[in-house]
Amino acid sequence: MKTKRKLNISAVFTNLLLAILVGFVFHVTVGVDPIIPTAVVFGAGTGLQFLGMELPKGAFMAGVYREIWTGELVESFKPHLEASFLNEIKDYSEKVSQSKGGEYEFIHLVDIGADPEVLINNNTYPIGYTELEDGDIAFKLDTYDTKATRVTADELYAISYDKVAKVNGTHKDAILGAKFGKGTHALAPMTDTSNTPVILTTGVTEAGKKRASKADIIRTARAMTVAGIPNDGRRVLILDEWHLYDLLLEDDRFYDKYVNIEAGTVKARFYGFKVYTYSNNPFYAGTAKASYGTVFDEDVHNRASVAFYAPDMFKCTGSTIMYYDEPDTQYHASAVNFTHRYLVSPKKARGVAALVTANE
Repeated sequence: MKTKRKLNISAVFTNLLLAILVGFVFHVTVGVDPIIPTAVVFGAGTGLQFLGMELPKGAFMAGVYREIWTGELVESFKPHLEASFLNEIKDYSEKVSQSKGGEYEFIHLVDIGADPEVLINNNTYPIGYTELEDGDIAFKLDTYDTKATRVTADELYAISYDKVAKVNGTHKDAILGAKFGKGTHALAPMTDTSNTPVILTTGVTEAGKKRASKADIIRTARAMTVAGIPNDGRRVLILDEWHLYDLLLEDDRFYDKYVNIEAGTVKARFYGFKVYTYSNNPFYAGTAKASYGTVFDEDVHNRASVAFYAPDMFKCTGSTIMYYDEPDTQYHASAVNFTHRYLVSPKKARGVAALVTANE
């Protein structure tokens, strides 16, 4: 009795996808009509399947999985509205360089030294020289690793685009949340200094905490001026959401004057700052910034809004690497995770400020 040959729709689709990919490569590299290699590869693959000579499961597929997963993840790493204040910062990604073994990525900035001295009505000669000694400032990019997600072989066999999107979505969101939170943390002062002022709120006391007030925003702006930070329209304020609520409670007119009613956000300009709101700002113990990753404790920590001078900050994106384990004999499942490198930082310990909720 003859066995009927049946074509697997998923396998036919996979053959077609692979054939189109091969046809495109031949067209780009050799210049041939893409229809010819596409037809040959599709016909051969489908014919082998019809004759019962199926390709081994997983053949050609690992590379395709990698291309789809990595392509979708990298494509998703675009600034989104939740951390759009990072768009104010210049991108130095083209200056990123790898270590010799590729384990790390660095960016090198040049410190050009002190400004030349200016002489007024000078009558002493020779005038003399100011030596501008260039110095190297090296920054190591932060590395973000996701824990692996396990995916069964049945899900991978026919490349379920929905599954790929779901897996990528979870990894993308995890990395975005971590890197934007860490980046915001880096834009906040370590502690109160003459170059990096930390201002405490002075508003009405509620539950043992002093609310933020409009006067506090003005005090923060003034402290930045005293620190020598230019007020040329490029100061950015990342307003903590709790501080926004404080301002709304302080003055009913604030809502009409400064809040975009449709979006529920503060309007772009506020006392010299370009304003954004964010829900994952760093927090402080007194005027000392808590380490990134510290669990917030209301008895110890207080919320903060962060201000920075955009031209004195930088950001850079390094590599995104996908790691993929083939399905094994026991669990028939693969695992996938990602490494992503990224950094946001001030160029020097200056140009940043914070407004921190004060205790009663």
